Amino acid sequence: MTMKILFSCVLLALTRAIFGAWDKQAVFNVAENVAPLELLAISSEHFSQFSHPEIQGLSARIKKSQFCDGGVDSYTGYIDAGTRHLFFYFFESRNDPGNDDVLLWTNGGPGGSSSLGLFMELGPCNIAGPNSTKYNPHSWNSNANIFFIDQPVGTGFSYTDFGETVGSTEEGAKDVAKFMALFFETFSKFKGRPFHLTGESYAGRYLPLFGAAIYDQNAELQSKGLTPVNLKSVAIGNGATDFFALLRSYYDVQCTNASIEPIQSIDECIQMRLALPRCEKMQKHSCVDHFDHMDCEAAFGFCFNALAMPYHRLENLNTYASSGRNPYDMTLRCAENHDVDCYPEQPDIETFLSQKWVQKEIGVDPSFGNFSSISMNVNFAFWASGDPLYQNSHYLAELLERGVRVLIYAGTYDWIANWVGNERWTREMVWSGQAGYVKEELVDWSVDGHVAGKVRSYGNFTFATIYGAGHLVLLSGLLVASLSVAALAFADQTVFSVVENVGPLELSSIQSESFTRFSHPEIRDVSARIKKSKFCDGGVDTYTGYIDAGTRHLFFYFFESRNDPDSDDVLLWTNGGPGASSSMGLFMELGPCTIAGPNSTKFNPNSWSSNANIFFIDQPVSTGFSYADFGEAVVSTTDGAKDIARFVALFFETFPKFKGRPFHLTGESYVYDQNAELIAKGLTPVNLRSVAIGESSVLRSYYDVQCTGASIEPYQTRLPRCEKFTKEACIDSFDLMNCAAAFQFCSNAFSAPYRDLVRNAYDMTMRCHTNVDCYPDQDDLQIFLNQDWVREEIGVDSSVGNFTWSSSSVNSGFWASGDPLYQNSHYVAELLERGVRVLIYAGTNDWIANWVGNERWTLEMWWSGQEGYVSKPLIDWSVEGKVAGKVRSYGNLTFATIYDAGHLVPRDKPVEALAMINRWLNEEEL
Repeated sequence: MTMKILFSCVLLALTRAIFGAWDKQAVFNVAENVAPLELLAISSEHFSQFSHPEIQGLSARIKKSQFCDGGVDSYTGYIDAGTRHLFFYFFESRNDPGNDDVLLWTNGGPGGSSSLGLFMELGPCNIAGPNSTKYNPHSWNSNANIFFIDQPVGTGFSYTDFGETVGSTEEGAKDVAKFMALFFETFSKFKGRPFHLTGESYAGRYLPLFGAAIYDQNAELQSKGLTPVNLKSVAIGNGATDFFALLRSYYDVQCTNASIEPIQSIDECIQMRLALPRCEKMQKHSCVDHFDHMDCEAAFGFCFNALAMPYHRLENLNTYASSGRNPYDMTLRCAENHDVDCYPEQPDIETFLSQKWVQKEIGVDPSFGNFSSISMNVNFAFWASGDPLYQNSHYLAELLERGVRVLIYAGTYDWIANWVGNERWTREMVWSGQAGYVKEELVDWSVDGHVAGKVRSYGNFTFATIYGAGHLVLLSGLLVASLSVAALAFADQTVFSVVENVGPLELSSIQSESFTRFSHPEIRDVSARIKKSKFCDGGVDTYTGYIDAGTRHLFFYFFESRNDPDSDDVLLWTNGGPGASSSMGLFMELGPCTIAGPNSTKFNPNSWSSNANIFFIDQPVSTGFSYADFGEAVVSTTDGAKDIARFVALFFETFPKFKGRPFHLTGESYVYDQNAELIAKGLTPVNLRSVAIGESSVLRSYYDVQCTGASIEPYQTRLPRCEKFTKEACIDSFDLMNCAAAFQFCSNAFSAPYRDLVRNAYDMTMRCHTNVDCYPDQDDLQIFLNQDWVREEIGVDSSVGNFTWSSSSVNSGFWASGDPLYQNSHYVAELLERGVRVLIYAGTNDWIANWVGNERWTLEMWWSGQEGYVSKPLIDWSVEGKVAGKVRSYGNLTFATIYDAGHLVPRDKPVEALAMINRWLNEEEL
């Protein structure tokens, strides 16, 4: 069971005394025997010792033990290999012990006693409390004779005469191989019987080597005239066969829907995702291409810290000894002060096996003392020798080549030795049947008419999953916003009075003469002010206000839907920059009204509020009408995202008619990670349904759109070093200084030539005159929003100076922090894995964030649907019978172009843009 113990050197600082040496004054006499025996002749009063002159260096003791399952004969004993003594249990089959196969089970660790498998999983009896056991109707001895073995020495009831330990699987494998040969030779009724090696967890390391040792030993046995062990199969459950495959899979099972829904925050998942390439490179260099113990150990440490530790950090947990997620079943949590392995049965097993009457019955030496299910001394010794770092699939490949059948199975809820990592190495393993195995699909397998899991099989190799099972198949989050009340100080300069409110509200009760401030006792560090504002579109209710997050105050507009505000989805729009006011989107593109001159607006029949309730937010602070009390600025997207996430949660909780309504972001998203905490607080999670991003920034594509026919006629040339420079400094490893230098190089090579042409950066078919962004509407917009009557109507704070559509200070702050240099497709990928729909759209005439670059990153983005997405062609999509652009869609990702539109798609192609967003909100194909 306890593969987790293989990580104990990293997680636990524990030591336990080595068990006392065996007292030669055992309570049982030993009858010596070197001839064949019958199990029926074995006594319960004393040990029978057996050996063979051709099997040197090993003998064994066995006695009958009436416990666990009174319906079958059971035996216990020791394998004596010099000064090493391995304890075993043996149960005959309930079905036909004279003909049924023989099976050996070992648990993992290293250092985990197989009593865990016996009493908690597949043995004839299960632990029923600290003093008793109960019959197990599903025991594997239903149709097989079965051994349970405590190995290596120092594990369970196994011991050494002088306290020495075995520090490698190779050493233990020789003892097990010799014992099996001795057993079959001594008890002739089992001779030649099919034999199967089974186990779980670190048995993924043990069993491949045990199998190889047994198989290789057969030639020697035959040369001495003995019967070879008829090794038929190896079956490993949730095994640690390839440690690095498991480490790599920790991203998959925590950050995708591979097992359950993602349990890590998006930020944590992105850090894991970014660490993966380095982990794989270090492991390949130091552990695979050539094995260097010290370097491989360092690679393991790096991968472990980056990919495994986040699981233990969930809810601020650092060890298994704290209450947290069960490493063996991601759907369960461990109780306070739980046993190290999160199962209450484990301490009961230890209590039961520590009782003297039990130890006497099974033949444990009276000097032994208390039983422990896990030996940390063994665990430390194996880690010190580097045993867990070696690759084990090679041994299985060789066994497959020799006709031995291999079964790898895993429960889908296990984290620590999960199905993703195990399935991965089975496909990567090199053997003669690899090509055929990889071609086979994972298909359903069933029990009693119910689908039990997936299976892939080819030749003598099978991989299977078991649905709903954890690590013990046979026993069958987060970085979030802190949420609690805070009474926030409000700037004294406001021209409007504020009505306080902490309960649910109706928008119809909101006043136009004063702000209504709302907060929630479970949503800390943010409140908001809202007022009714009669402007822009007289046909719908309109509201404006501020999100107050400490000393930061973000301005917003909110327009109810023209169609059905009580049922339509909610959409949030934010412009880019960084530092550009969302009033540009409102008054120049998709809002209910568009700017008609410096003093007026006009009705926009193609507004996105036609079928959605819509927010426009000036963010980060110092953008548009947003401000900070002391002039401080937010200089990273992450900081601003937290404020938005809290506000959205607060809005839905305060205005119950919107609660649970589908919510769509056009812009950057941090909302998803907050939902787990909202649920924990008894609040309604934000129903984030999609993200729609128009014209996100690109650089590499500037060559394509200037020097090929991708958009308009070619007119520039340049390219090479940019891609290499950015890959080394911004992608393979992020170095802010070097990445900034790479960006500057690329910008000089590809951006400067375009700007020299005096063309509109947002529409390559247009030329500019005086305005920096080439649109006269922007000047009109600034004049309009600086008029006193407008500012009073929408509730702009009197401390805010003249409105400007773009803040150069915000822009400079973001660039100084390096915020624009980070990759954002990782966030998109994580949202896709969580079922959030994503639309990326771009006008074909845009230069600055053109369709070529946007299509390119969607194709390159790594996510579970990448292969399917890439295989889809770009096809036409139409509006009113006319082709509007191209579209590619797979799963919940869609990329679309809009012909003859520039950067401002809703402005340039309003009918097509509205059709696109309406179809998107209705979850229709474009």
